[in-house]
Amino acid sequence: MDITLTSCKTVGLAILLYISASAYADEAPLPASCFNEEDYPNYLGTFDQYQKERSSQNYVALKIQLRNQKKIKLEVHQSQPSSGATITLDASGTTVPSGKPTFVWGSSADATAGSAIKTYPGRTSDTYFKVGLRVLDQVCKIEESTQITITSK
Repeated sequence: MDITLTSCKTVGLAILLYISASAYADEAPLPASCFNEEDYPNYLGTFDQYQKERSSQNYVALKIQLRNQKKIKLEVHQSQPSSGATITLDASGTTVPSGKPTFVWGSSADATAGSAIKTYPGRTSDTYFKVGLRVLDQVCKIEESTQITITSK
């Protein structure tokens, strides 16, 4: 019984790896700006090897190299000039490796892509609410998310 269960898990993992790996099937490699200078040659070599032979072993090696990508650095500042005034969130200090960030504000149900600056109506003093922020680097194919707790004056 354990052998069958293990075999099913192995087959399931192989199918999952194949489906995930097919996402890289005909893509060009990521640009150098997505990596630290010393990591890019290793990534390119692994990517080329994967393109030549699409095995699960080469896919895993490629995923390991992708862990060496530069990271998104989130920086968000809140301002509200006075009690009840509009609350401004400014994420313009956020950096992404490609220099081309996409900002998505809100929870997954009401998220909207937009600029680095988002405003919300002021609320009564000392009230709290949370806002989701997802920053994407579509060139480097990475993203970073956070929940921001906003405190109204």
